Amino acid sequence: MGLVSEKVMLKVQNHNYNVLQALSFQGKPKGGIFYGVELELEIGKSRVVVPVPKPDEEGYCCYSCHPPGMTRWKEPSQDEEILYVEKILGDFVCLKEDGSLKFGLEIVSAPASLQVHRNRWKGFFDTIPKTFKSAKNCGLHIHVSKEPLTHEQQWRVHQFVNSPTNKEFIKRIAGRGSGQYCERKCKSIQEVTDESTKGAGQYPYSRKYGAVNLLPKDSLEVRIFASTTSYQTFMERLEFTAAMVQWVKEENPLKEQLLSSTLREWIEGQEKIYPAFTTWLKEQRG
Repeated sequence: MGLVSEKVMLKVQNHNYNVLQALSFQGKPKGGIFYGVELELEIGKSRVVVPVPKPDEEGYCCYSCHPPGMTRWKEPSQDEEILYVEKILGDFVCLKEDGSLKFGLEIVSAPASLQVHRNRWKGFFDTIPKTFKSAKNCGLHIHVSKEPLTHEQQWRVHQFVNSPTNKEFIKRIAGRGSGQYCERKCKSIQEVTDESTKGAGQYPYSRKYGAVNLLPKDSLEVRIFASTTSYQTFMERLEFTAAMVQWVKEENPLKEQLLSSTLREWIEGQEKIYPAFTTWLKEQRG
């Protein structure tokens, strides 16, 4: 993390903190499916000019060791950004540390309906400070309620995201390819069922880094997305997740039907429910 005053530091939880201790479920989602967001953002660093010392002063032997105008990175304070998140999102989110971030924050939302997310995040992105950066080491993770989904439906979500047939489609909507923290690998229905029911305690810690993490007790976690500071991009990815899950729940597509083209067909005529994602689909066709 960056520099944080003692008073503001109390607002940031460690990575293992259970956000449901502080956040409540919000909204009345269709089919009882709640979504939770983890948005990782770095905080941009500020350059400061370092005065040039005299020769032999402070251990410098000559001007060439520290030339005029040289700049250095100053570790930034996070106070302003933390207070901004608190002001705009309030009790809708918790702030957490994350080991993959250098000077950033992980913003974790309450479980909520798609419409609640749509309303609450807009203000955040509309006036987001320029110091927030969606760096390459940052991700956007979306949690989906397990309870309304059968194990076979959870497998269908997993299969759709991991299928080699959908690789390019997933890469485009995710904004990045497979990586260390979102490895893509197809699994059998039995493997998905075992992971979903047995939980994290029965598997190596690294198992959570799949493209779809099935180990959380009450949710499955879609980990494929790059972070963003754009509301439109954020909603495209959140609505894609919601549409994919709702499609699987309503249609129970067969394995050979788990294709991006089949999802496109299903979503036609649902622009009012998934406006950002349907706009993105139209742009892809163009």
